[in-house]
Amino acid sequence: MEQGDAIDYFLNNPREIGYVDCEGDTHLHLAARAGDSEVVEFLINNGVDVNAVNSFGDTPILMVTPGDDRMRKVVDLLIREGANVAHKNRRGINALILFRKKFMPRSKKWFGREVCRGLRYLDISDIEMATLLREAKWPIRCALWTRKPSVTDLMIRMGEDVNATDPEGLSALLEAAAIRDCAQVALLIKRGANIHQKTVRWGNALSIAVMSGIKGTSSLKIMSMLMDRGLNPNEIIQHTEYDAESPFQLALLYGNQRTVEFLIESGGNLRYVDSKGRTALHLVACNQDAEVMNILQRSNTVTNWDVRSFDGLNAFHFAAWSGNTKVAKILQSNGTRIDGKTNLGVTPLMYALMSYTSHNFWPSDRRPAIKKNLILMIQFLLYNGARVDEETTQGQTPLSFAYRKMTVARILLRRLALFEIMQIGVSEKDMYIIYSRDELRDYFDSCTAELRKMKACKVHEGVSMLRILKGTSSDFAQWAADEEMKKAFNEKITDFSIYRRMVEAKFCKSVQA
Repeated sequence: MEQGDAIDYFLNNPREIGYVDCEGDTHLHLAARAGDSEVVEFLINNGVDVNAVNSFGDTPILMVTPGDDRMRKVVDLLIREGANVAHKNRRGINALILFRKKFMPRSKKWFGREVCRGLRYLDISDIEMATLLREAKWPIRCALWTRKPSVTDLMIRMGEDVNATDPEGLSALLEAAAIRDCAQVALLIKRGANIHQKTVRWGNALSIAVMSGIKGTSSLKIMSMLMDRGLNPNEIIQHTEYDAESPFQLALLYGNQRTVEFLIESGGNLRYVDSKGRTALHLVACNQDAEVMNILQRSNTVTNWDVRSFDGLNAFHFAAWSGNTKVAKILQSNGTRIDGKTNLGVTPLMYALMSYTSHNFWPSDRRPAIKKNLILMIQFLLYNGARVDEETTQGQTPLSFAYRKMTVARILLRRLALFEIMQIGVSEKDMYIIYSRDELRDYFDSCTAELRKMKACKVHEGVSMLRILKGTSSDFAQWAADEEMKKAFNEKITDFSIYRRMVEAKFCKSVQA
């Protein structure tokens, strides 16, 4: 029975909600085994006991089987409503033991975290919690998820190795730094945790504290504890075969204003050059917090704002990739070249397009916001002089790279239509792409026709609409006293019909046929 059908059935037959079969299974047992999270939630809300025991001693949480995200929702619902993860069935298995044995390593960490979190809601002593975890053979890292340092301490006293790691090198100390638990970090250091332990992917405890310290002040306290015991914010740590960064470099890339300021006060080096020729300026250009760039600007450590990496990248390439227009404006005001080319002839505009078309690169939950920012970045680059007809050393133009993505292709087609009207000329390659697809051709033709009409439009003081479309904001500010028009222009409105209506309504004296 489908989820919706089951809920409709219960609504039409409310007496069936509390049904128990001959083996003691409730509908909640069956729904948990099937992974029907909506049915589970419905039954819980209608009074079915989350700790009901069948003839085998199983509660609903013991009926959960390995699966996908549906099972995670079921476990989360049951624990949130008070499922007893310490209850044992006839075979002597509770949820802690079950999830330790049954689930594959990739899922085990999540389910382990949830069932250990469930221990906090039970009316049992800390020593009973530690005993249950040790009996289920969960590592000491799992005690951290109870958020009780006393449970962690008891497990260590019972003989658990404080420096035990998973296959990636993650120890209890690194886990405590990741979840920003100051008390647990202090306890583990006191109990002899190896402060220099490193993971395969994320570096040492200081690197992890930096990465997890985007919110709150607890990570600053953890960083202070770690540095007091010898960790260096400038130590280069190999994360993967290709990436090696210090904790301070990670802060410049991902940290917020408070984290960066704290590490600078603690000795962070703003004048370094890494193995790829990247400077602090390159990394800060990727940071979504524009205040970090302001910190760098105030430090007076940047002598060349157009400095290049060994691949020829300047800071604008990094800002374009991350879609950060606030940082881009700071770079532009300090002289970073908006049309700078890499060794392969790639401009910041091409980098922004490459980032936009890299669907699998960005996290799925952040993808919509990042794509929106990249659209704004592409518009910013075009309106500040980026050339849409620049070719790379391999002969690619922005349109030939991005023509399959109509959202960005439309922006490029508008600019190419402007080139056509200004008789700058559009390359044969781009014209071939435009006229090889009906959607591209129709949009290009409509933009060109609209621009031809606008070219005939005379505006105040003889400044042509064409110059406005080219993005000469200084010319615009000289003659456009209307604040509404200024605001519209600064927000980079790119719909030509909107521009035309505004011009006709406010500044056009006549429209020539």
